[in-house]
Amino acid sequence: MSFSIGQRWVSQAELDLGLGTVIGADNRFVQVLFPGAEETRQYAMDQAPLMRVEFAPGDKIQSLEEYEFIVDDVEVVSDTFVYHGRRVDNDEPVSVKEIMLDHHVRLNNPEARLFTGAYDRKHWFSLRLEAHQKKAELQTFSLHGLLGARASLIPHQLYIADTVGKRYAPRVLLSDEVGLGKTIEAGLIIHQQLISGRSSRVLVVLPASLQHQWLVEMLRRFNLKFAIFDDQRCEAEAESDPTKNVFENEQLIFVNQEWLGKAGKWQTMLTQTQWDLVVVDEAHHVTPPEQGAATDGNLLFEQVQALGKATKGLILLTATPDQLGHYGHFARLNLLDPNRFHDYDAYKAEELAYQDIADIANALLNSESLTAQQIESLSVMLSDEESLTEINQYQIEDDKTELAESLIARLLDRHGTGRIMFRNSRHGIKGFPERKVFAHPQARPEDFAPNVDVLGIQPELQHKPQTSDHKPWWQVDPRVAWLCDFLKGHKEEKVLVICANAHTAMQLDDALFEQEGLRSTVFHEGMTIVERDKAAAYFADEENSAQALICSEIGSEGRNFQFAHHLVLFDLPANPDLLEQRIGRLDRIGQTETVQIHVPYLEDSAQQVLFELYHNSFNAFEKTSTTARVVFEQFAEQISHVLAEPTADIELAQLIEDCKDKNDALKAEVEKGRDRLLEINSSGGDKAKEICDKIEEIDDSTELMAFMTQVWDHFGVNNEEKSSYSYILKPGDHMMTEHFPSLLSDGMTVCFDRDTALAQEDQHFLSWEHPMTTGVLDMLTASDLGNTSVCLLKNKKLPAGTYFLEVNFLVTTNAPRHLQLHRYLPNTPIRMMLDKNGNDLASKVKQGSLDGSLKNVKKTMATQLIRALKDEVSALISSANDNVGEQADAIIAQAKQTLLADRQQELSRMQALQEVNPSIRDEEIEFLKTQIDQCVAEMDSAQVQLDALRLIVVDHS
Repeated sequence: MSFSIGQRWVSQAELDLGLGTVIGADNRFVQVLFPGAEETRQYAMDQAPLMRVEFAPGDKIQSLEEYEFIVDDVEVVSDTFVYHGRRVDNDEPVSVKEIMLDHHVRLNNPEARLFTGAYDRKHWFSLRLEAHQKKAELQTFSLHGLLGARASLIPHQLYIADTVGKRYAPRVLLSDEVGLGKTIEAGLIIHQQLISGRSSRVLVVLPASLQHQWLVEMLRRFNLKFAIFDDQRCEAEAESDPTKNVFENEQLIFVNQEWLGKAGKWQTMLTQTQWDLVVVDEAHHVTPPEQGAATDGNLLFEQVQALGKATKGLILLTATPDQLGHYGHFARLNLLDPNRFHDYDAYKAEELAYQDIADIANALLNSESLTAQQIESLSVMLSDEESLTEINQYQIEDDKTELAESLIARLLDRHGTGRIMFRNSRHGIKGFPERKVFAHPQARPEDFAPNVDVLGIQPELQHKPQTSDHKPWWQVDPRVAWLCDFLKGHKEEKVLVICANAHTAMQLDDALFEQEGLRSTVFHEGMTIVERDKAAAYFADEENSAQALICSEIGSEGRNFQFAHHLVLFDLPANPDLLEQRIGRLDRIGQTETVQIHVPYLEDSAQQVLFELYHNSFNAFEKTSTTARVVFEQFAEQISHVLAEPTADIELAQLIEDCKDKNDALKAEVEKGRDRLLEINSSGGDKAKEICDKIEEIDDSTELMAFMTQVWDHFGVNNEEKSSYSYILKPGDHMMTEHFPSLLSDGMTVCFDRDTALAQEDQHFLSWEHPMTTGVLDMLTASDLGNTSVCLLKNKKLPAGTYFLEVNFLVTTNAPRHLQLHRYLPNTPIRMMLDKNGNDLASKVKQGSLDGSLKNVKKTMATQLIRALKDEVSALISSANDNVGEQADAIIAQAKQTLLADRQQELSRMQALQEVNPSIRDEEIEFLKTQIDQCVAEMDSAQVQLDALRLIVVDHS
């Protein structure tokens, strides 16, 4: 090495020191000042880990005077470089001595890194390219945003999420019946909106009782961390910065309806905050004033109305929307689209047309001949020539199935109410198991009062010892003895036990162990999320695990225990919807066994009254009853009276009969009013199944597992295989990065199998959309890791010293996320494999085919190779730059063609539909038009940049 004062060098051992300047040199030592780091180093002349910094024509660098310039020519003066070029800002010619270069110049572009001896081991180059490719595939995948949820692949849920989540500023009502997964649908939509860039700030308004459930669901299923805001949180946020809007400190926020329905400065601030998407759960609580009444005083409705007007995206959730024609239902539709649903009388008239469409849809579904009136109505609705031909053909064909499907599809597209509203019922969704109830009446001990008092209706709370021994309730309650016997008789089966409160659950758990040594665990609201996960995992495991999981009422929230099929209702809630939620923990799509519901109750008690009402009036144990809640509310006074006097048999019998008659009448009314067209559109049909099939295909692939195991090994993350698709991860002692994406400091268990993740919720479900995976992809593609490599190739068929240059380029754009350009043109890698003559061998030497034969090079040899081949490598890079344009143009042209075909088709369809379906807003049409123009402009401005270099030299030693 030859050193002169003023030369710029970098330390290959400490690249973070930046550019160094030689300030002294003699026959033995060289002294280098690193001004950026304010450090000085002295090196032995013959062992200095230094690499000379030399920029080439075309490079853009920054001077100490803080301007950037492009190098045109390099002059050598007294062993130092003088760079001649032009300033970027004003094109003024400049000459800059190397000593006047910015000390903080980062040598992170591949060429600069390679020529200064900064390179990575062979595997990083391959991982970097693979990461670019996987990221591009993910972004262009049509179902991006739906892959990563820890949820079963249920067709109607995925169809709704795909349909709504891809819309610009969706405004819809999700009103599936209880148990069909509205929360999952909402979570999928939120996740898709966030991951695609359509939304970034989301507000969820929900009852206070559901905040914890949503918090857990969003985190566990979608890896979305929401913050709960109330007065206390707002005041704490305001203390740090009183001038700032407190709601701008978080992107994802929960507020409860009870809080929002109060007057206050924080509530006012919330409605004045800019949101991209607002979601309202249990939207039937957002009750409008009666028709014609003033809105003053109905604060919750006013606040949601204000949010709806100020926010582009609004999603309402309710399992109990009023029947069409009810003013409350109209008012909620008005919240979603005030331009369309602006007049109640006009809406009622329009409702009659919906009924006509539904009647025609029912006839078509059953392949029945249409009446003359129906043909006339259908011909008005579908007036184009092709549709009219199909209508005439339908009437004369014997096999009407194919034509019926076509006509239904046309009706759905042009007149479907599903554009703004989705409602699935168990009538239309298959896959639910059978339910059977088993009553286990127990003689009521004298220590238990029969009736209801202020404590509630749980028998253990009615325990009033009649003797002096004062035994605890569980020692005298015959339900406990029955449960012990039941568990002993079903030793090989999992049993979920639900009771009303946490105290009962904990005492029952103790009782089972103390009396019979039975293995059980508890699950209640007093436990942390981690403790609940452990309890659920202990119950889910197949070996050395709990036979029974005893839950408080919180056990009927969002958890999935469908691997069990025995449900013991230790008590009964005085709320039919809550009863259905309890049963819904096991009665789910995908449950393969008949759900067996066991109800041990004390005879002549309030619990017996509830059992007989639920079973005989509503058949609520064995069938989902969507009308039971309404009947309960109508007969609330009579039910309360009988609960207080449970031994009044005659009165109870009459009440059961009256409730049954009312329930049957309501069910008939609901069935008559079913909008079959709405249900067809909500379920998704064949398209929903196609979505499931695509995701299942990705689930079945082992590509992600192979990729992530490589990543963990190379980054130094300790990983131990737990089972076929599960790994235990822990931070390693020598990890390359202090903070590996989403890796918990005390370790974690991850799995790549959806079914395992659903059954064992202590395991994190790794998908291509999990934050750990996306974090790794970002880390590998955004840093300089792997963008240079020097390797030796052991191949005696080639002359020693033969070299190749593997060059990777990226086609990139800087388009705003909301344009969704990444769906068509993500950062797309182009790989070239050049021989010494500049010939591209990429088509012959497949990616990764040489990796097994490559060896890493020691630092000394690598430095010698780089110096010896610098001029040749520079020439090959220039050749690659000259030749990559053709491939890049082809990629851009294909992306543009796909975009125009997709977006123009959607625009034409939306414009045509708007003429017959007023639920399609002008705003959506204009957004599509603008998006197309902007996307084309961005594609025309796409750039090609050098991303990575790998120098490969043949060696026979």
